[in-house]
Amino acid sequence: MESISEQLKDMVEEKKVFKSGKLFKCILGLNVIESNVFSYLLKHDDVTTMDLTNVFKKDRSSVQRALIELNKLNIIEKQSMSLKEFNERSGEGETNKRGYL
Repeated sequence: MESISEQLKDMVEEKKVFKSGKLFKCILGLNVIESNVFSYLLKHDDVTTMDLTNVFKKDRSSVQRALIELNKLNIIEKQSMSLKEFNERSGEGETNKRGYL
């Protein structure tokens, strides 16, 4: 069975629906930032928290709260990765970075 987020993504692509955050608020009970983040995630793959903070010009904690709420609703899936995996995926290779990104 297809997940809710996959079904909504198909609807967005095929029928051009869900352009309004009001629809997400009504159907899923999302606030403005949650609606914006969810809309963005439907259209983009492999997005990091830092990507979202840059796109929406919000602080990391606001974006994290939105992601936590979306994850609680089971409409997104959280993926964790090591710093090494992140660097490989982003094309940075080996760096001396330590701690949080």
